[in-house]
Amino acid sequence: SGKMAAHNSLWKFLLVIVLIAVLVFTYKYQGSSRFTAENRVKSEAVSTKEKNKLVKGTKLKKSKIKNQQRQKMKSSRKKNSKRPSTSEIPSWFRTTKKSNLSVSKSITSKIGKKDWDKVRQLIKSKRKKIILSYTEVFEDPYWYDVPRFAPLTELDGSLCPFNHCQVVYDQKKYISKADAVLFHADDLPSAAHLKVIRRLKSKPTQTWIWMTSQSPLYFDHQISFEAYKEIFNWTGTYRRDSEIFAPYRVIKPLLPSDKRPDPKKNYAKGKDKMIIALISNHCDSYRIKLIRALKQFIDIDLYGRCKNNVNPELKGDCPLNSKECIQLQSRYKFTLSLENAYCKDYVTEKFYLNGLSRGNVPIVMNRATMSDPEVAPPGSYINILDFENLKMLADFLKKLAQNDQEYNKFHEWRQKYKIGSKNRMCTTCEALWKRDMLRKNEKRVKNIDKFWAFDTNCLSHTQKMFAKYLN
Repeated sequence: SGKMAAHNSLWKFLLVIVLIAVLVFTYKYQGSSRFTAENRVKSEAVSTKEKNKLVKGTKLKKSKIKNQQRQKMKSSRKKNSKRPSTSEIPSWFRTTKKSNLSVSKSITSKIGKKDWDKVRQLIKSKRKKIILSYTEVFEDPYWYDVPRFAPLTELDGSLCPFNHCQVVYDQKKYISKADAVLFHADDLPSAAHLKVIRRLKSKPTQTWIWMTSQSPLYFDHQISFEAYKEIFNWTGTYRRDSEIFAPYRVIKPLLPSDKRPDPKKNYAKGKDKMIIALISNHCDSYRIKLIRALKQFIDIDLYGRCKNNVNPELKGDCPLNSKECIQLQSRYKFTLSLENAYCKDYVTEKFYLNGLSRGNVPIVMNRATMSDPEVAPPGSYINILDFENLKMLADFLKKLAQNDQEYNKFHEWRQKYKIGSKNRMCTTCEALWKRDMLRKNEKRVKNIDKFWAFDTNCLSHTQKMFAKYLN
């Protein structure tokens, strides 16, 4: 019986061990299964992501292939298509012939014909550019050469070749919307005011343009632009290195469609007087002294507010552009076109309006600027600097006045060229769009005072300049 009891205890012990082993095995198996199931879910999720990436990558690859095919088709069409003719390309876009003297650095001269399609598409895809005139112009709220309503026109009334801009005058409404803001140099608000407006109200991409038609002599010792550093992006002046090149007039080749004057016309006919000059400021300058000296050798009639300094005996006056003045000017063979200052690229109405447009031969005292065929037609003027003294100049003029054939040679340019005009707003509109095409970053004009300084831009009317002719 004792052996039987020991035997039963052994079997019970073994049974307990087996049960424990079964429980342990079951627990481990269930945990392993749960872990495997979780891994399977994760694996399936990762697999799904990889599939999505694969599908997306395939789509992108197909899209890229399609884009490449489109580009090939476009390039093929470009090769087979006819490039637009010169007549189809607006005149503002054509590359002008470089002058002998200087090449314009303005933004309107940096794009070639091959980019015409890109510019055209850029224009179609965007709204009109807004040009805000922020200041008055000599106390007039409007620019004299700009219509108050669209479309933009040239000075002769013809439409601007490029017209996708709108000129506005409401400061409050458009200061935060305008693409460009114009400031007339004579009518500038304080620099402090402009800096506040620039910081608080204008948009970052706005272009601020400082504009003037006056020479640095006009501002010398009167207005200082020292405080206006880091305010303006562009300048708009008669200087060729301004972003907006706005000369008084330009010389253009005649087009086949332009009417040409009679080649046999005698320009000396009806001209019974020698030299006329119209001067109304700086009456004590050396040019007045030069006129007095030249008057000793040849007849000169001076009109304007400086008349009494030379010709107090003359009756009447010659108001610019008046009917009476135009009739009077037509009687003279020559016009003395002496500027009040000789500054870089500076040529005014004294040459174009009082001289060339009136059918007279201008007498100038300027070699560098007048050598540019885009400024003055070759063979259209007489330069004082080409003569040793005033008597030699007077003798030449007298002989020329007595020989109609030789005199008419100074008018032969009229068969090839014409005097053209350019509305500064047309040029501004053109420059804004071309800037977008060039993707040009704005650069502030760091020092307007230095840019427009008399000492660095002009020759002073001093005894040294006229000594050769006044001694």
